[in-house]
Amino acid sequence: MLAGELPYSGDSVYAVMMARTRPPAKSASEINPDVPRHLQALLDRCMAIEPSDRYGSVAEVLSDLGASTVRARMR
Repeated sequence: MLAGELPYSGDSVYAVMMARTRPPAKSASEINPDVPRHLQALLDRCMAIEPSDRYGSVAEVLSDLGASTVRARMR
């Protein structure tokens, strides 16, 4: 939603699934330069290919989102 387009595309569900296993999708900020850095960092972690690099829970996402929003406002 931030970028205005889907992170992966393909001619079939299978093609989209396979695209997900290859190099990362274009970053949202690459597509839309107005995406704030703190949100891009959160998206990068959510979209990581390796499960161990992703958030372990929604609580972790919300914690980072809250902390990064506060830091962004302080700048």
